[in-house]
Amino acid sequence: MLIDEISEAAIEAIEKAAGEAAKAAVLEMLEREAAILREIQIVKKEVAVLKKSRITTAVITGVICFISGVATGTFIIGVKK
Repeated sequence: MLIDEISEAAIEAIEKAAGEAAKAAVLEMLEREAAILREIQIVKKEVAVLKKSRITTAVITGVICFISGVATGTFIIGVKK
C-alpha cells in the first residue's frame, strides 16, 4: 500500500515535470518565432526604404539624362546654324 502510494506520487511528479518541460519548450519556441518575426519586420522596412530610394535615384537619373539630352541637342542645333 505504501509502495503503491509512493509509486503513484512519483508517477504524478514525473508527469507534472514532463508537462512543465513541454511548456518550457513551447515557450522557448514561441520566443524564437517572435524574434524571427521581429527581424522579418525590420528587414521589410529596410527593403521598403531601399525601394523608395531606388525609385528616387531612377527619377533623378532620368531628369539628368533628359536635361543632358536637351542641352546636347540645343548645342548641336546651335552649331549647325
